[in-house]
Formats: sequence, structure tokens, C-alpha cells
Amino acid sequence: MKKTILLLFIICISNTSFAVNFFQGNYSEALAFAQKQNKPLFIYFRAEWNVSCKKMENEAFPDSVLTKFTDANFVLLQINGVSEANKSLRNKFGIGALPTFLVLNTDEKVIKFKHDIFSLNDFKEFLENALKEMDTDGLASLESQTVEAFNKSRKTPDDYSWSSYNMIHIINKPELALTLMSDYKPKGGKYKHQVFMVMLATAKKAGIQGNVAQLNEIGQYATKIGFGGREFSMLKVAYFLENQNLEKAKEAFLEFSSNQDRFNSDFAHTGLLFDFVLKNMPEYEQRFNDATFALTQLESMQKQYGNFERVYPERAFKYHKALMLARSGKDDEAKALVKEILPSYAFVPVDLNYGESLEELGKIIEERE
Repeated sequence: MKKTILLLFIICISNTSFAVNFFQGNYSEALAFAQKQNKPLFIYFRAEWNVSCKKMENEAFPDSVLTKFTDANFVLLQINGVSEANKSLRNKFGIGALPTFLVLNTDEKVIKFKHDIFSLNDFKEFLENALKEMDTDGLASLESQTVEAFNKSRKTPDDYSWSSYNMIHIINKPELALTLMSDYKPKGGKYKHQVFMVMLATAKKAGIQGNVAQLNEIGQYATKIGFGGREFSMLKVAYFLENQNLEKAKEAFLEFSSNQDRFNSDFAHTGLLFDFVLKNMPEYEQRFNDATFALTQLESMQKQYGNFERVYPERAFKYHKALMLARSGKDDEAKALVKEILPSYAFVPVDLNYGESLEELGKIIEERE
């Protein structure tokens, strides 16, 4: 039984072996080489802590067929998206989330841009479409179409959602989506959460650019549509993390986790907000580089979140807590939690999606007697 459980966890943490060939050099050198080869330049902004990056690197990049395709058609460059040395490059392209994939033509014009590619097939489709669009206006054309469609459909929330997705993940102008939504007041948890994600993307981009005025505008809109302190606290966390101000980011996270305000009457939105934060706890813990702080905030959130057991089960808290305890050196407490949650995970494997960064938990299991 122990070996079976170990296998389940080890599958998710196998070492990555890239087959795709990334250019060895900086951005300027890669662009010059791409221009010399008369090929588009593909850029991959990544982070070591990012679960989606690991998924792509495990599932897509080792594919030999993909490698033949990319070698023939692109120059590929990999960028550390959180390095201070690359901050100006992130600012140049407005990178506000990771992973980010973009394709430039030889004139350095952005032809394709995407935040969330999660599979080999999606990645191939992204690259194939980029090749087809090399002689077009790229994102400029799509932006015009999206804004036109958005303005024609202002009464239908789902249309706002579609246009917002384009602006966040494909055009990379979440601030434009927020401006177009200025007179939109979402009703219902689903639509409130969609607007929250627009504000989150805008806050991240503003943080990269050091645009505190934009953060204040986001706060004003949040108040206007009825969001409380919890939402704005998380928006500030996003802003200050991308601004590399960990002290301020910690202060904002503390605001969120210790918030004692009465919960919003919109149960669905509040549940989705907590769900979002908890799923991102591995990222927060690694970016704060302070497991003890993250653990304390997690425990504080669990007390607030007691009414939401049916949305986000307690085993998920225990899963994240086990990781935090292990990283804090509290192995005995971590192992005790592992023993509690393993039976639950055996029957509810979907919960694995809440973490996916399972190396630490796998080590705890392996060390159990």
C-alpha cells in the first residue's frame, strides 16, 4: 500500500528533461540571432515555484516531435520571470503572470501572447497559429475586435467575461478591461469573481511597472462594486509581490488572513476567493521565503473559513499545512497530518489539483515507518 501511495506522489515530481532547445544567451542576443535566421522569437517567462511551469516542462517540452517543429521554425528563449535582472524585460512586455508565452516577429512586434497554456496540444496550437499570423498586425487587430465586441455587449455578463479573458491572457491589457468595466456592477458570485480576476491581473501588471496610482484606482473600483477589505488585501499582495516589495506584500497578506469583517452575503464569491488563495499558497510560501509566516496565515484562514467546509474541505487545509510544517522543520507534526489525509485523498484524487507541488509531502510519506 505504501509503495502504491508513493508512486501516486512521485509521478507528479519526476525530474524534467527538456528536449526543446533554448537559446543560450540574453534577450538582445536571442533577438539578433532570430533576425539573422529570419525566424520568429519565442519567449517563455517562467518561475521555479510555479506549478503550471512545472506541468509544461514535464509534459510538453520533452516531446521530440515538438522539438523538431520548434527547431525548424523558431528561436526559443527561456527567461527567469522573477529575477531582478529581468525586471526591465518583464516591464517591456507587461508580464503580469507566470508562465507567460509570447512570439515576436523579426521587427520585434508581439504576434501572439498567452498566460495559461497547460498541455502539449495547446502549446503546439499556439505555435502553429503564431506562424500563420506572422504577416498580420497580431495583437493590435485582436484588441480592436475585442473592444468592439465588448462595447456592443455591455448588458450581458458572459460577454464581459469573454472579452476580459482575451484582454488578460491574450492581449495582455487587463487595465483596459478594467476601464471598460467602469460602469459594470457584477451580480452573483461567478461574475464577481471574474471581475476580481481582472483586477488581480491589473494589480500584477501595475506592480511590475511600479504604478501605485493604478493600484489606487483598482481599490476605488473594488469599493464601488461592493468588495470589502479581503479582496483589496489580496490585490495589494499581488501588486507588492510583483513590485519585489516582500515586506509590504506580507503586511497585505496579514490583513487578509486576520480580517474579522463579517463575510460577504454572496457565499459563492467568498468561497471562490478563499479557494483561489489556498490554491496559491505554495507560490506565496516560496515567494515570501518564509514557511513559518505562511503556516501562521494558513491557520488563521482556516479559522475564518470554517463555514465553507462544503466548498473547500478541511483535508485541503491539512494538505497545505503538512507542506508548511515540513518546510518549517516540524516533521513529526507534518507526518501526523499526512496519516490523517491519505485516506481522504485515496477517494478524492481531484484534491491533488490543489497542490501538485508534492515533493515535500512525498518525502514525508517516504520517511514514514
